[in-house]
Amino acid sequence: MLTRVLGNATLKDWVVETQKATGKKVDVRSIRAETETELCKYLKSSSLRFDVVVSSFTPVSETVLESFTHKPKIIQAQGSGYNHIDIEACRSRNIKVCNNIDWCSTEVAEYVMAAILGSAGRLNELGALMAEGTWDRNAVPRSSVREATLGIVGYGKIGQTVESFARSFGMQVVICDPLLQRSVPLHDLLRASDYVSLHVPLTSETRALVGAAELALMKPGSVLINTSRGGVVSEQAILEALDDGATVRAYVADVFANEPLPASHPLRTHPRAVLTPHVAGKTVQSSAKAATQIAENLRRLLAGEEPLLREVAGDDLDRDVSDASDSDEATVVVPDTSERKTVTKSDGGPEEKALEPRTMRDIFDQLCRPGSSVMNLAAGMVEFEPPQDLRQLASDIVLGVSSAQFSEIP
Repeated sequence: MLTRVLGNATLKDWVVETQKATGKKVDVRSIRAETETELCKYLKSSSLRFDVVVSSFTPVSETVLESFTHKPKIIQAQGSGYNHIDIEACRSRNIKVCNNIDWCSTEVAEYVMAAILGSAGRLNELGALMAEGTWDRNAVPRSSVREATLGIVGYGKIGQTVESFARSFGMQVVICDPLLQRSVPLHDLLRASDYVSLHVPLTSETRALVGAAELALMKPGSVLINTSRGGVVSEQAILEALDDGATVRAYVADVFANEPLPASHPLRTHPRAVLTPHVAGKTVQSSAKAATQIAENLRRLLAGEEPLLREVAGDDLDRDVSDASDSDEATVVVPDTSERKTVTKSDGGPEEKALEPRTMRDIFDQLCRPGSSVMNLAAGMVEFEPPQDLRQLASDIVLGVSSAQFSEIP
């Protein structure tokens, strides 16, 4: 039996190993359809049966699904984000929807750090001056990122990796995520941060999460970095903020409300905007990892097995997912200068617990009694005051002068 896949041209290379493993023939048809209209036109003109549809950003809507002459078995998001797929329409047709999981967390985090370091070093401005023939070592003030504050909005796999990278450069980190015990309110994060990096999915709650009011709260000279989804930031508001220059100094964006970003869009030529075409997670290595995951799902389909990867058209429909998002299990990574520890609850819920905490902040987070408070020494700010005995015990453990065990705290 012939299995047919609708996707981009690179898929032809990805299915070779699948065919070898299953001994079954797979036909890949690739089309370049960036809009719903283009895709529907192709489907209505074709009588081919497609078992698997792989889509990066092309919308798979109710209208698209109606255009298939034969119902596909799987809609595979080529990436982690699936906000371009109509989940309810797929569910009503009993079509499975799958995505890639944790395929480019490191790559996106590297992009964020490159944006931070490049902005701190003013590489764009200095490069432009050099191109003009200018040699002025004092033309643009540069700064170190050490001791600068990074605000991370959204603490999934990418946010966790960004924090790890940032702390290795000596940055202070504050986080806004409602599932995290040490989360701070968004407005407080914006006021405190020199750099703000967004890592949230696009939902009704996060659309225009950063608008004019939020941008007005940011520190003068701060930098906003968006690798999540374009709609999370109001593009009109960020344009106005960049023109004003009172708060945000630069906007580094890899994602946009409408993609491809129109050639005439004012962000393209704004001197304070650094833009890339949604490539933060795309490297040779991450593409290979994504390909392997898609090929595995295809192999399992051919073998009559359930998809190995996270199925999003199921009981967890309302769970938020963005590019390089978390796995099925809710994971909390404790910030630590030594080996990082991960604790996961079996029921998928978040659990604020760490193994062998090493820093003062970790111990305070781990040990404080219900109703007591935590002094965030690591971030250089006081959230609230811990009990004296807890503070002393935490200090002793960090300094290695006590053999007391955490269980001694009542």
